[in-house]
Amino acid sequence: MTENERLAELHKRMTGLRKKREGRLLNAMGAASTVLFACLFIMVQHLGVGRFGAISNIYSGSTLLYEEAGGYVLTAIVAFVIGTVVTIICVRKHKKEKEEDR
Repeated sequence: MTENERLAELHKRMTGLRKKREGRLLNAMGAASTVLFACLFIMVQHLGVGRFGAISNIYSGSTLLYEEAGGYVLTAIVAFVIGTVVTIICVRKHKKEKEEDR
């Protein structure tokens, strides 16, 4: 094997390993999104019960005036933090891909 062939083989292996790592990261983010969706669904069902045991069918800002708003605020904060983290990961990945193309 010549030096160029070894270098080409090394680049091929590195590309394969990088694709595997990105695939695992994508699968992990998909699983995390599914779990978060399930958690939000369960939280909305539990928070949907009003003071008198009636189920609220309307989820809007006006319901916060009559019911406890802690769960809604917690949901909003968690969604914001997760959105921020996913955005940062995507921006870093995009920058890394641009640098590799150069």
